[in-house]
Amino acid sequence: MKKTNALLMGLSLLGLLVLGACGDDDDEEMTGTIEVSVSGLPSGGNATITVEGDGFSQEVMGTESLTVPVGTYDVIVANSDVDGNVYVANESDITVIVEPNQSSNVTITYEEFSAVNGIVGTWVSAGSDVAPLLVNLFAVDSIVATFEANQTYTVLQYAGGATAPLTLSGTYSQSLANGSIWNITADQTVPAALTSEGIFQVDPSAGPNSMQYEIAQTSPDIGAVPPNATDGFGSTSGGALGTANVQIYKRRSY
Repeated sequence: MKKTNALLMGLSLLGLLVLGACGDDDDEEMTGTIEVSVSGLPSGGNATITVEGDGFSQEVMGTESLTVPVGTYDVIVANSDVDGNVYVANESDITVIVEPNQSSNVTITYEEFSAVNGIVGTWVSAGSDVAPLLVNLFAVDSIVATFEANQTYTVLQYAGGATAPLTLSGTYSQSLANGSIWNITADQTVPAALTSEGIFQVDPSAGPNSMQYEIAQTSPDIGAVPPNATDGFGSTSGGALGTANVQIYKRRSY
């Protein structure tokens, strides 16, 4: 009986070892892939992407294939700075579910900030960049203009060497008119109610970005005809002012 029991115990232990080995095979980690495709950045520009999951985190700077354990992942996309110009992506946070031996595709498309947001940001015009018309009529020597994404604006206008600016503020609307030229309508509320219309164009290749800006008051009517995208810069009142009403700005911030 003792021998039989010993034999049975030996077989039982052998069975446990076999089952344990089978269990180890079943627990092998299953994987899949995340295929990240990036476009829209200039040559040499890197994306700013983080792929995060359960205990996993990896930075991605361009098109790349990642082999990862099955599970749920967040693909977090931040703005990318390339030579002083900011590029924004079509997505900021994407959830990806990775299945065993399957591929999940993520497509990220970047666009240069000014092309997406137009005039949004803070701009500075000083010295010879100030429109000659403003210099001659109001002795303006510098302007700091901030256009918010919520379509409000504030302009600080310095004249005659004064340290305290004249503050102009209100709301604005913009629309892409012709190629890279935008239309803009500014509805000023401070210090007086008036409406001005005009055009602007951002040069994203300059560092910092530069902008041509031309606008004319349309209400109350002062007899000025605003410039238009078809005729281009210098077209205020049919070109009567030449480039005297054209302002040049340099970007200070986004």
